[in-house]
Amino acid sequence: MNQNLKNLSKAIKYSDGEPLELILAFIRIFLFPYLCVASLALPWWLAIISILVGIAHIYSVSIACIACRHKANFISFMTSLLICLIVGREYNFFHFQFIISLSVWCLAALTFLKTNFQIIKGGSKYGHK
Repeated sequence: MNQNLKNLSKAIKYSDGEPLELILAFIRIFLFPYLCVASLALPWWLAIISILVGIAHIYSVSIACIACRHKANFISFMTSLLICLIVGREYNFFHFQFIISLSVWCLAALTFLKTNFQIIKGGSKYGHK
């Protein structure tokens, strides 16, 4: 069991993060605006912020710059936290909108930690292209 946990830790740390970041960006562009429109309690500007963050995330992955990806992941993490706080205030913790928001926040935290690890591990190897 201990070896399995070590293997999972290695897979999370050393695997490539770009596909996960792209999935997160597409979730922001397509799923969150739907959640904002479907819910009358959520402000409309959350949908616009979510779309802009998703587009910025796709752009940062497309230019293959680890520093840009790290900044986009931080913005994504903070936006996810904001959305979680707003959705959590409006709904209970077992509502599907809060569960989706919390899941996206966990993905954003994971991608932020992955790029942070890559920068620390790689040093000057990962810079602007």
